[in-house]
Amino acid sequence: MELDCCLSLFNALLKVHFWSFFGSCFHCGNQIRRKRTFRLTENLQVTYNRLKFSQTMVKQKVNTISRRISTSKRDDKWLLSRLDHLWTNFFTDVTQVNPVFIGFGRFSKFRLGSIRLEKTTKRSYITITGMFKDEAIPVEVVDQTIAHELCHYAHGFSSPKPRLHKYPHEGGIIKKELKRRGLEYLIKAYGKWLREYRKTL
Repeated sequence: MELDCCLSLFNALLKVHFWSFFGSCFHCGNQIRRKRTFRLTENLQVTYNRLKFSQTMVKQKVNTISRRISTSKRDDKWLLSRLDHLWTNFFTDVTQVNPVFIGFGRFSKFRLGSIRLEKTTKRSYITITGMFKDEAIPVEVVDQTIAHELCHYAHGFSSPKPRLHKYPHEGGIIKKELKRRGLEYLIKAYGKWLREYRKTL
């Protein structure tokens, strides 16, 4: 079903006149890659790389990840312990001025973490992708994501604190903040993981 869905998108894209070098199936979310070069003739001729997966491979991959997540010991309490570890050891100067909650959200391959402020209750909620329940993903990657959201909290984004910057990622402030707090090792671990992770998309 997933492969048929992607092949339908493949056929549809042959009829358009211009589109990006990287696309995804809108239904199943699988990625389709094509060569970066194409030539225009009387009819648009686009040469695709072969689809990098088969229906069987997709099912095997999904089943493997699902099995690891279902047996994982990572839950919301585990996330709270990671948050407490980071806040106690690296964000001691950041006062908690409102209730802060953390938990796993839905499985997301691209949005790894987020923080929002509930306007009515004034509570801050940190949400981490359910993909990180997979114990094959390094703890440092999870910690980096949580620390990233803590930086937003400290800077006054999704928290009652005064805003220190106009934009949440202005001038690479998150990376600078993490380095200033001695968390450069998380940046390196995250970067290493991300390079390998992108190859699987």
